[in-house]
Amino acid sequence: MSVAPQSVAPDIGVYDAENHAILVAEVKGKPDSSTQWAAQLRRNLAAHASFPEARYFMVVTPNTIYLWTRPVGTQLAPADATFDARVVLRPYLERFRAPNLTETALEIMVAAWLDSLIDGYGRSKLPPDVHDRLEEAGLLKALQGARLEQS
Repeated sequence: MSVAPQSVAPDIGVYDAENHAILVAEVKGKPDSSTQWAAQLRRNLAAHASFPEARYFMVVTPNTIYLWTRPVGTQLAPADATFDARVVLRPYLERFRAPNLTETALEIMVAAWLDSLIDGYGRSKLPPDVHDRLEEAGLLKALQGARLEQS
């Protein structure tokens, strides 16, 4: 017996001018995440949630950003790239200065970070290795002129 996908919006969706999904991001407040855990979460969401099909998929935790740079359907696949979220989101973490980062606060920071990449001004704040990997994956170009939605 198969289970119908649940109609659940992603935490963050980024869409092009024709309303096609570019990036779907899920934010979780799980500081002790692993590559296996992130892959399983992505697979479960692909199988059981009705997220829009997007080339890029991101799982963000307080410590790690996991990025898939190609659609992999319901296949259990490790992220194509991982980044230290504490380094990438440092400008937002320094401004927020919360002793215990909630999932909601982290989602707001991730949305602000992605919005800064869409507008272009946040690209210069990226660590060089992160910038190069996002550029190489085509994400920075894909985000130009996009629109961000939060659920």
